[in-house]
Amino acid sequence: MENSYLLSLQNIPYHFILIDNNTHVHSIIQKKCSDFNIHNITTLQCNIQDFKDNFDIGISIHACGLATDFAQFQCIQNHALFICCSCCVGKIQTQQQSIYSISTPRSKWLNNIIQSDEYFQLCQYADHNATTTTHSTDFIIEQQKRYCKSVLEWDRCMYALESGIYDVVFMTRVIPYTEDPNHSSSASKTLFNSPKNDVIVGVPKHWDDSTKKAIKQAFAIP
Repeated sequence: MENSYLLSLQNIPYHFILIDNNTHVHSIIQKKCSDFNIHNITTLQCNIQDFKDNFDIGISIHACGLATDFAQFQCIQNHALFICCSCCVGKIQTQQQSIYSISTPRSKWLNNIIQSDEYFQLCQYADHNATTTTHSTDFIIEQQKRYCKSVLEWDRCMYALESGIYDVVFMTRVIPYTEDPNHSSSASKTLFNSPKNDVIVGVPKHWDDSTKKAIKQAFAIP
């Protein structure tokens, strides 16, 4: 995490809870908070599904497989805004066999269209590292994988809508700057699609209209 970003959190009148099961990540965040004397951040080393506190906004970044679904479920349980950028959907079938399994597909919408075995096939095919550049010889295959991933993300969106808690739910993509490692000049910077850049957002009904509008504008949603 960038030091400047951490420092910017000091003046925000909110409390942040950072959850990660990785010991190394947990230690780094704790040290940075200590170094910069930041007191409005709590770090928890645990699984997302084991977190029991209440919150208003949930942000899940690259939570693997079902971890994204657990994060979204926690948000729905708390009637909280959610922003989820998922990762490694190919792990969902394996994770379904664990003690923490949850029902898939997530929504009634997709449940009425495909069976469980078809859903797991969809997960396997959607688990890609495609950059969707037209220069790729596998462009068509990459696009197909993208479409499969989009179906999985829309399944999560529909699950949120079916809960009756949200009236603003959308799916988008974030396109970050990536610098060509073979060139050091700033002119070599180009926009690329990250392979893990699908984002779903849900805003609860009880949030005011001006806030909903601002959130949609932040993601360039009309």
